[in-house]
Amino acid sequence: MFTLLAYVVAGCSCRQLPNPDPDDTDEPVETAHTAADSAHTAIEQGECRQLELEPNDSFAEGQLLLLEQDACGALDPVGDRDYWTFDLEDDSWLLVELLAADGSITNPSVLVTPTTGGWAASRNDDPEDTDVHLRFPAPAGAYDVAVSEQTLLGGERYGYTLLVSEAKPPVEWTHQETEPNDSNLLAEPLDSDEAVFGSMNGNAALPDYDWYQVVIPAGKHTLSFEVVAYDEGSSADLTVQLWDDALVGLPDGCRQSCPPSSETCVPCAFEGGLPGVQLDPFGTYLSDGNELVWLQVQEAGNREGPANWYVLTVHVEGS
Repeated sequence: MFTLLAYVVAGCSCRQLPNPDPDDTDEPVETAHTAADSAHTAIEQGECRQLELEPNDSFAEGQLLLLEQDACGALDPVGDRDYWTFDLEDDSWLLVELLAADGSITNPSVLVTPTTGGWAASRNDDPEDTDVHLRFPAPAGAYDVAVSEQTLLGGERYGYTLLVSEAKPPVEWTHQETEPNDSNLLAEPLDSDEAVFGSMNGNAALPDYDWYQVVIPAGKHTLSFEVVAYDEGSSADLTVQLWDDALVGLPDGCRQSCPPSSETCVPCAFEGGLPGVQLDPFGTYLSDGNELVWLQVQEAGNREGPANWYVLTVHVEGS
């Protein structure tokens, strides 16, 4: 199996910029100059190393973001979207953390795109909190980051902290997938307790499907599998489907889709988590033995790119 590596979530307590009352002559109206002064003061006081400066409402206006340093902003006014940009000198795993500021009620979303390249990495807030954690192997180059509010609301209480830093892989694996493995005829063989690192990445205009094969020995056996991806920062929403040697879906009698109200229908695809929540698939298959089982890994939205990575672990055990 693999070992999860602990990591520390960074954050800061950010002071919100004043929201002047037009009727209050004692409050100065904020300008780019006063915003810059506030940012300088915040850095001196150690509250935030980088403070959002408007306008930053488009890719062309993206504010330079320094790696390993906290940045603070707010999705204000309603419908606001903030853009940042950064440079990655070498190929590296990246950790993008978008945290709700103290007292914030935002449900944030983040989109990371290379300035040159045909892929993107996106995530909404995590299933159990309002923060976003995106971790993936990133090629060197320039990147844009778009921060938005899922509910399309905004205001003074929609503050956030953004941190982009180089990171270690969150999981371990025994080997990486071997492309091409886009059909059962090209499936990569897996032994019990192997953990393969793969990604939904490439294959030109066609969706990327990764195929693996597992040999079940004679006698009753249980094949179990587990995917680690979304739970550790991948942007992939994955499903796994099992097939027999005649490419009939497993388990026997499963259907490609089941009515929501059915209590007896068994779907062929293994999906993770609760309905509407992107979590990682896992499952078991009871075999009578002496058969070849195919595992097909799919991305639900056919999204591709290095951020849609996964680690698949299989285990075969006799009954």
